[in-house]
Amino acid sequence: IIWKEMLGNYQLKELINFKVIAGRKTFKIVVWYGYQNRSIQEGSVKNWTIDNCLLSTDRNTVNESDVVVIPMQIYRQFEDLPQRRNSLQRWVMLFDDYPSMILKRDGWQSGKFKRMFNWSMTYRLDSDVPIPYGWTEKREKPIKIKQNFANYHANDTALASAVISHCSYTLNNRISYVKELEKYVSLDFYGYCGNKKCPGQQYVTPCGEIKKHKFFLAFENSNCMEYITEKLWLLSYDQKVIPIVMGAPKSDYIAQAPPNSFIHVDDFKSPKALAEYITMLDKNNTAYNEYFQWRRLYTTHS
Repeated sequence: IIWKEMLGNYQLKELINFKVIAGRKTFKIVVWYGYQNRSIQEGSVKNWTIDNCLLSTDRNTVNESDVVVIPMQIYRQFEDLPQRRNSLQRWVMLFDDYPSMILKRDGWQSGKFKRMFNWSMTYRLDSDVPIPYGWTEKREKPIKIKQNFANYHANDTALASAVISHCSYTLNNRISYVKELEKYVSLDFYGYCGNKKCPGQQYVTPCGEIKKHKFFLAFENSNCMEYITEKLWLLSYDQKVIPIVMGAPKSDYIAQAPPNSFIHVDDFKSPKALAEYITMLDKNNTAYNEYFQWRRLYTTHS
């Protein structure tokens, strides 16, 4: 509902018409803000297998651009947005946080955003331009798994780890769940909400301590549809640990993640029940390694 408030009813038709002429011109795209900690390489985006788009962060060229991408994650004041708009432009709302966070943005309550954007660009797969935090790809041929992941974690000092730094934006009691789980298993709790520090840069360089544990608590800050962030892809799969997930419905994880690659908290009636299960996996190498068999047939990207 929140997304629809910001988008015109015509966005699908507009997107189709825009694609029709895509092969006949070079499109100029202006990104209104820099985005998170990610650098934006200006110029042609040929490395994306697209050779008729020019990307820029130069606001002085906004009037002559075809597309204006506005990262709402960075946006703070309505007056900072482009004050004049070319009627032929397409405005894109870029937002990769959970939807209710948009309610905190200046101008939302007064309805200034209503029908402002033509297209959506979010983690949701039904967006006009989907930008999921990660995805699964099936290999062309199965590969052999040489590594015994139970042995790989033989010298771990704790069974599980968690990295949580947004303590006040939690809508699913994830911190309380972590603290209850700590009563039953050894757990290293990193981030501002925990008691340990771990070097790393969000979205770029993960905390190196994660890979020293068998499990990672990939707990999102809200339980929203398809809201599956870097906690699963970058901080779990890339670190070769088993993710224990909280957030989107289990059906969303099944649809996006490799098969039998995660543990969902919804399958357990309590943190204690979850603790008993992962303790069993810790003692049973065969059962533990079953959670890595997907790597024979699939790979993930973050």
